[in-house]
Amino acid sequence: MPWPTPTVMVRAMFSPAFPRAMLGALLLMTAACNGDPRSTASEDVHRFLTAVAADDRPGFEALVDRPAVRGDLRRQIISVAKAEGVEIEGGPSDFALDRMVAPATLRLVEAAEGRVEPPDAKTLAGLLKTLDDGSVCLPAAGQADRCVLTFRSDGKSPFRLVAMRAAEAAPIQPSVS
Repeated sequence: MPWPTPTVMVRAMFSPAFPRAMLGALLLMTAACNGDPRSTASEDVHRFLTAVAADDRPGFEALVDRPAVRGDLRRQIISVAKAEGVEIEGGPSDFALDRMVAPATLRLVEAAEGRVEPPDAKTLAGLLKTLDDGSVCLPAAGQADRCVLTFRSDGKSPFRLVAMRAAEAAPIQPSVS
């Protein structure tokens, strides 16, 4: 079969079907690149949970966005305090919040949620829930609507912890003196 002449090839590129075909190919490539973030996130979440289980502080810190987690926890604590009629000007300190974001603390949460060993990345991909903003969350065991840990990536760096659910607060009991 002879090769088409350059003139025939150029004519084909300017036919009405060529731009549509190129647009279709471009859309398919874009969809493949921007598909479900859970598969990409599952590897990073697995590394995070493994670092928690192993008490690997450097591995843990590499996958935590501390300013984002502090802001999230501060909002939750202020909200609980206001619901109980307590005003906390400025909210809890960074020091107090940082003590809540540690491998040991998360191991306690995992134990309370019934998780013992971190699931593998493939299993995590099925457990993670994609949120509207492109972040993913690890829901509480048996409660798909209750995110325990939320991870986000800017596309250049790995998915990092940006939010965690503070334990449900028990009603504040006034002390009797």
